[in-house]
Amino acid sequence: MDNDSASQDSNGPSPQDANNPAAEYAQSDYNQPIVDSLSLVYELPFGYGKKFMSGSGRLVNQVVGGWQLSAINQFASGTPFNIVYTPPSGSQVSPGLSATNRGANQYRPNRVSGQPLVKRSQSGSTIQWVNIAAVAIPNTTTTVSPFGNLGRNPGLGPSYYNTDLALNKTFGARGEGLKVQFRTEAYNLFNHTNFVAPTNSSLSGPVGGTPTSGGTLSSTFPSRILQFGLKVIY
Repeated sequence: MDNDSASQDSNGPSPQDANNPAAEYAQSDYNQPIVDSLSLVYELPFGYGKKFMSGSGRLVNQVVGGWQLSAINQFASGTPFNIVYTPPSGSQVSPGLSATNRGANQYRPNRVSGQPLVKRSQSGSTIQWVNIAAVAIPNTTTTVSPFGNLGRNPGLGPSYYNTDLALNKTFGARGEGLKVQFRTEAYNLFNHTNFVAPTNSSLSGPVGGTPTSGGTLSSTFPSRILQFGLKVIY
């Protein structure tokens, strides 16, 4: 929990209302309730000196022996995201500032009770993560303040799942101590789509009403990557 990590650096706070810093106290940008990482390295039991096929000929051993399997499996809960909106220019407190790490206000909407904040609905290739029915744009035509009552970093983004796998084989080569290693590696082996949290999700819509857009997931972490390589060990 903190009141400052919404900024790009801790020397440039970017609160909604500088006269009410207590309203900024919320979960940190880097808060993740669950982070799990499991790694393994396993020598396959085939070939010379192994449990299986230890007495096989040289050709068979070159094919099935010397293989090593390694993997890293990662799971993490989503990271927090902020929800903001841009009031009409006449209602902005510091219209001369544009960078949040230089003091520009981050205006938040009002919370609508009885509605879940996260929606997770998909329409084609777009995922609506923020339930826009759960928030309302402050009515700056009837009140002086453009500040909403929604807290900072109110929700968590999508969870992250990833498995990397590597299969390596070491070949003996001529020359003392010289070996050649073949490597095949798969990053995001199962090609799982991991979406990036809607950081600083900006909403737009009529003053005093329900937002009409914003809060969608628009970017992902890399898809499956395969690569092969040779390494000479001497």
